[in-house]
Amino acid sequence: MRIVTVVTSLGPGGTERAAENFSMGLHAAGIDVVVIANQGGVRAENLLRAGISVFIAGPTPDDWERAIANVLDWNPDVVHVHRHCASPETTAILERLRGSVRRIVETNVFSRFDQTPTGALIDVSLQLSRWCLWKWTQRAGNCALKPVGVVLPNPVDCRWFSPPSRFERLKARQEYGIPEDALVFGRIGQPIGAKWSPAIIKSFAVTARKHLEIYLLLVGLPESFVPMIHELPSEVRNRIVLIPFLRGDENLRLCYGAMDVFLHAANIGESFGYVLCEAMLCGLPVITVSRPHKDNSQTEVVGHMRGGVIAATEHDLPAAMTLLIRDPELRRKLSKGAPEWVKTRFDIPIVTQQLLRIMQISLSSDSLEEATQRLRAEHFVTNIEWRDLRTLLTEAIGRPSLSELLMAYMVHVPLIDRCYRRMKTISELLKPRLNPS
Repeated sequence: MRIVTVVTSLGPGGTERAAENFSMGLHAAGIDVVVIANQGGVRAENLLRAGISVFIAGPTPDDWERAIANVLDWNPDVVHVHRHCASPETTAILERLRGSVRRIVETNVFSRFDQTPTGALIDVSLQLSRWCLWKWTQRAGNCALKPVGVVLPNPVDCRWFSPPSRFERLKARQEYGIPEDALVFGRIGQPIGAKWSPAIIKSFAVTARKHLEIYLLLVGLPESFVPMIHELPSEVRNRIVLIPFLRGDENLRLCYGAMDVFLHAANIGESFGYVLCEAMLCGLPVITVSRPHKDNSQTEVVGHMRGGVIAATEHDLPAAMTLLIRDPELRRKLSKGAPEWVKTRFDIPIVTQQLLRIMQISLSSDSLEEATQRLRAEHFVTNIEWRDLRTLLTEAIGRPSLSELLMAYMVHVPLIDRCYRRMKTISELLKPRLNPS
């Protein structure tokens, strides 16, 4: 089997990391794989060092044509595209690579159903969680040209993150000015507002008044959140440590080492959440918030009482924090089990073998219906109902918000979803006129 990975960029980011990890996993499994991207970056260098050919389809039309010609000459059996939504660049590549027997498999990052002609090119749509599959299926509605939907998470390179030694832990705390005996909640993330939530700071402020031993270590906090910290009482504010965005897996690992619990909340939720896996591999129990009307894969990636604790709503975060403060035995149990929880579900070799089997079934099936039946027979998840998700929602501290549940169902009705995205597109187009500066 020959597989070409298609991705927009090979720079930093979760989608780019997934494309690299899948390609590395396939290569390690003895599969012929090449990568084509519109832009290069550090991940292109990693792939080339591993012996994987990389073709950059830009910035000129000649570069694009040369890259496509090289891939066509190589003659792949399967095209594996990583994308957020249909784009002119990706569509052009897929249209050229599509063949009569060649299969196109997508990793659908945000579970958006493609209503454009590009969607008809896709044979299998990989969804990162059960929540993603449900959202994608809801958005598809009764569309006749629907590819096979199947749950397959992103692969995680488990080699680079591990629990710190006692020496590393003490050194990191000294560097950040955190007492050795403090109980540290922490959050690492990109400095993008939507990927954070004010609930992190608010929940810490509430809990810190009752528990004087706890600290909060925040890495990459967006500037828009900093005024919230300045408004806190000094006895709370002085126990919050802010660190600029860190680069490099080893620097991240050492920073995780200064923490006891990873405190996660994001306004948009997580379509997967590599940062959660990194934290758990470093032995940190994760507290995360369920966001059923947004991306909600974080609840499955963490797992209630497996890799950490799920808070049903942002209002339940203090209760989840208090639980782990008052129950050190539970904290130790989750800390010990978290790395194995990630390794047995998301390690690159495990997910890569699942991907290969999905591709093999797609290639050897005469129809989408046959492929779906064979995938189900091998226990791949190809269908999910709301009642199944309600079971997941009950595995949490607190109860789901009725308003969020209603919004979750409403915003994924196909007509409402399409109207919302159309209005959002129009708003983006009008922005330069509304803001001349």
